[in-house]
Amino acid sequence: MRFAISIFIFLSSALISQVCAQQKVEVSIDLINIKKDRAHVTVIVPQLKQQKLTWCFPAIVPGTYARYDYGRFINNLKAYDTNNNRIDVARKGINEYIILDAEKLQRIEYNVSDTWDASSKENYIFQPAGTYLEKGKVSIINHFGFIGFIDGYQHLPYEVLLKKPYDHISTSSLPIQHIDKGTDKEFANSYFHLADSPTMIGPCDTLSFRCSNSLISISVISANKNITAKQMKECLQPISNALAKFFQILPVNHYNFLFYFADPFNQKISCSGGSGALEHNYSSFYFLPALDDSAAVNELVKDVTAHEFLHILTPLNIHSKEIENFNYLEPKMSKHLWMYEGVTEYFSHLIQFRSHIINEDEFIRTMHDKIENAKDFPSFSFTEMSKNVCMDSYKELYDDVYQKGATMAFLLDIELLHLSGRNFGLPDLMKSLANKYGPEKPFIDDSLFSEIARLTHPKIMDFFMQYVNGKTDLPYKEYFEKIGWTFHDSIQDSVYSFGRFNLYMNNDKQFWTVTNCNDANLFNLKEGDKIISINGIDMRENAPELIEKMLRPVSNTKVTINVLRKRKNIELNAVPMRVKKMMRNKITKNAELDRLQLEMRQKLFGFNEHE
Repeated sequence: MRFAISIFIFLSSALISQVCAQQKVEVSIDLINIKKDRAHVTVIVPQLKQQKLTWCFPAIVPGTYARYDYGRFINNLKAYDTNNNRIDVARKGINEYIILDAEKLQRIEYNVSDTWDASSKENYIFQPAGTYLEKGKVSIINHFGFIGFIDGYQHLPYEVLLKKPYDHISTSSLPIQHIDKGTDKEFANSYFHLADSPTMIGPCDTLSFRCSNSLISISVISANKNITAKQMKECLQPISNALAKFFQILPVNHYNFLFYFADPFNQKISCSGGSGALEHNYSSFYFLPALDDSAAVNELVKDVTAHEFLHILTPLNIHSKEIENFNYLEPKMSKHLWMYEGVTEYFSHLIQFRSHIINEDEFIRTMHDKIENAKDFPSFSFTEMSKNVCMDSYKELYDDVYQKGATMAFLLDIELLHLSGRNFGLPDLMKSLANKYGPEKPFIDDSLFSEIARLTHPKIMDFFMQYVNGKTDLPYKEYFEKIGWTFHDSIQDSVYSFGRFNLYMNNDKQFWTVTNCNDANLFNLKEGDKIISINGIDMRENAPELIEKMLRPVSNTKVTINVLRKRKNIELNAVPMRVKKMMRNKITKNAELDRLQLEMRQKLFGFNEHE
């Protein structure tokens, strides 16, 4: 009898699978006849044999930790039967459309407005999570901004037809069928797969290279036409090799980098939301300024790509049920942003150090800056913040995952090595978790700390309870001593400086303006001077990382700036000088190291002191 039931269940499951395999959502996006930054979308829905269904657009998407309500960019949604008759649609809130007589439903049509140049800057969508339509030039397709899902049927496969200009190239991690010069078709096995895979369409400069077991593809659109896929390869190849060395074998067999370098003078799309990237399981999309200084571009790309690429470890291979079964309308957030973002951010710098892309002084400077930046945030529980990150009272704390979250991961690495006798660090832990879980098996949110303690040492629970779950300040002095560093709460030091002045971006976001300066500054800057260029680079590009050359020089190299003073363009030159300064949270390297410190450093940083 048990055997007969098993056969029945098997046959029933096979039948259901066969029926589901025949069902799919077919979408067509018209990227040719764009009007007022709006594209027309047609959705052919499968016959689901039910009287009512709800067509939904996401309120929030994975990786953003903010409620964006993509339904507010949808206009004029209509539903039709096979005879082209209208079917009643009732809108529920911002993101949901209830369709009655759904057994007759054949298709849904609507228009989508892009988000990058939204007229309202309230609740502006971070550009890497948004959409952009510039007729005849470029289309940025984050699919969740164009396409919705039938509530309860997110598992259905999707086919997306892209009608595009003949000379445009479609690039994505999705499988793409090139039907003809003006038509491409994308395939996704579910809505999650579709939403996880952005597509960039336009005059893309592309190339690919192999790294370990993976094919790395690069696609670039640059407003100034100076930034190329070849240049990005030169940035990405050392990072890719470092990651391959770190993982031994990369967890994915293909990965796509999609870069859009925006005109920094295009205030419609560049003045809100900042710049940066959004990670996905098999790709990452970057919205960055198209700077003319190639060295500045490379430096900008280096850190951000290392971080995003590392997300192939977590959340792709290590994630909770909250992420596995993501609710696009009312998500339940995971407690573990400290791991998804904090550990990832720490690894992005550690891997560069281990592979000699940066040296120890640069690594120390990065950790010092993160400790300093974390001072801007109050003490809080990272697990509590993470669980409630979408609430107004918590979302302002989110950015600390890249500051204190990263240094917390650094100390956790040291503690794991200490408890294991220098045998098992944080990279070992993450690899063990990835082996235990992987892309198809989520962990239980409330059990992660216990699982880590089981894999490592019972005392690691004390670390989590005090510093991750609790609000205790991180003990930098105690932990850094274990690796031969000394942490000083404050110490007198000498630094390079051009003298006292501050810079702020004025309201029209075109100039960095001088304030709080004194006559002793070496440039002879005056209150109200507007910085036009630094070493020939136009500073109206709003690139804060270039301002560091003035505010925090690291050598005595001469710097030339141009300022606008009383409508006159004036060139100023200066060489920074050494000045004494009280430094907070200063980290110094010990001159002498004992055996345990040497062993810790060898395991942590991956090198011998006598190499």
